[in-house]
Amino acid sequence: MTNFVSFISEKEGISKTSVWHTIRKLSALGLINCGSSKNKGVPLILSDTGRIIAFRMLSDIEESMQNNTSEDKGIHKTKKTGQEAVKI
Repeated sequence: MTNFVSFISEKEGISKTSVWHTIRKLSALGLINCGSSKNKGVPLILSDTGRIIAFRMLSDIEESMQNNTSEDKGIHKTKKTGQEAVKI
């Protein structure tokens, strides 16, 4: 678990304390299963509930992306500043 916390901390640029706190909250909510100081060596995995929520979130993202029409995508100038922005 410590290696995972270090990896996420470095990759996302957040403190290890924040990662540990988030893992504890997700575990308390029943969204992940993982080891603890009393139960070492248990891999961090999504619980069944966590999988359902993750699947739903991915489905919502995919649906949102599909609803964007090709006319809405591309580089355009913003009205307020005239700067270019990319719509995805």
